[in-house]
Amino acid sequence: MVRQFRKWRPFAFFGESGVIRRATEPTLVRRMHETGTFTRLEWITRTRDKAATARPLQARMAMGKVYLPDNEHGKRLLTQMLAFPAAVHDDAVDAAALMALALDQAHPATRLVAVKKPSFDRWDRAFETDTSDEVSWKTA
Repeated sequence: MVRQFRKWRPFAFFGESGVIRRATEPTLVRRMHETGTFTRLEWITRTRDKAATARPLQARMAMGKVYLPDNEHGKRLLTQMLAFPAAVHDDAVDAAALMALALDQAHPATRLVAVKKPSFDRWDRAFETDTSDEVSWKTA
């Protein structure tokens, strides 16, 4: 996992809290410190059953906001989604639903906004265009 962090430089890592977190977090954090490779760890708490957890994914799919690649993984996920929740195999749906939950809860929308910092330098203000009727020191 840490090699993947180093290669892809993700903004955050999402994992399921509970047993999985307790089993993997200490080793993951130790390896990140040993290699000097860091990323933010976000642990998602599942508070509902699998069908209810998949609702945010279902909503995103209904809006056309989910891309499924035309390859083996995309076909596997689509097959499991079509049979969900009655299917025997639902691991792919479970993982995709967890990511949709992460997008909804743990990682709100972010947008870079350019902020113009105010100038506190009096020298800059001295050369600003003067629109008043008063005589400027620059022309007097």
